[in-house]
Amino acid sequence: MVHHNSLNTMQVSVIIPAFNSEAFIGDAIKSALAQSVAIVEIIVVDDGSSDRTSDVASSFGKKIVLTRQTNQGVASARNNGILRSKGEYVAFLDSDDCWTENHLDLLLAALSSNPAAALAYSGKTWVDKNGEAVSGYTHQTTFPSGWIFSALMENNYIASASCAIAKREILVLRGGFKTNAKLGVGEDYELWLRIAAEYQVVSSAKPTVKYRRHESNLTLDRVKYAIGHLEAVRCGAKLIGEGKVGFENNPRGIDLNKKMQGAYQEAIISTFWYNDYRATRSLFLQALSEEVLNFKMAVRGIISFLPGALINSMKAFLKRLPKNE
Repeated sequence: MVHHNSLNTMQVSVIIPAFNSEAFIGDAIKSALAQSVAIVEIIVVDDGSSDRTSDVASSFGKKIVLTRQTNQGVASARNNGILRSKGEYVAFLDSDDCWTENHLDLLLAALSSNPAAALAYSGKTWVDKNGEAVSGYTHQTTFPSGWIFSALMENNYIASASCAIAKREILVLRGGFKTNAKLGVGEDYELWLRIAAEYQVVSSAKPTVKYRRHESNLTLDRVKYAIGHLEAVRCGAKLIGEGKVGFENNPRGIDLNKKMQGAYQEAIISTFWYNDYRATRSLFLQALSEEVLNFKMAVRGIISFLPGALINSMKAFLKRLPKNE
């Protein structure tokens, strides 16, 4: 068991990227201040907000290091915070999420148990705009540790940046989050893959992040997630091709065709059922050119080229088929 005294020697900087977050950022900051281990600093990076985000952050006084930038996106805001941070470890907290008071305690304990690890992550629960638990979501039950690159190529087990803490020197060495627009909401997943390619990762299976779902477009979120996931897996495949995945991860044993096929299938099915047929068509043609197309993808890709009325008829037909068609 790791004692609190040793955990308090592990200096942590907390980075909160924020854009028009005045409604929730106060709760995020309070949850960081309430941690059971000491924090070096809480860096709030206001990414060009037009509301009172900076005012709310400033109301916490000297406890907060506030910096402002023109709107450049969450990846840029996190990178700005990393470069300004002073701690040995950097913990990320999105401005609309919260931590339970033992979040950092458990993650630091996990890192202490394996000093070679570069990153630790936790689980999360879903809450609504009032912070109340939301039902109907499947909770994560698998939390791989060690050399997890292959597992991450299958599924992003680090379910939110708010779940993660990493060694600052590794984040800087690896260039932080990519600001590649193609990645969309997959910019954190891509960074976890780059880190896991060369370093061990540890986990705390406790759901210590309260992940807020509020008045956002959940359909758009799902489509963005699937496309971002695909692009991150593509970046992971490139790491293997360039020989940048450590032998401990057994890169030669990774079935890249299967990994890419799974990511393409998820993206095509998501865009198809959420009516983004332009994206479905584009992904279908890409999968065809990369020779990873399977029957499920082909059916939805071909249907997406039909007139709207026919697409709706075919969708109704597909819904009547067994789920494993």
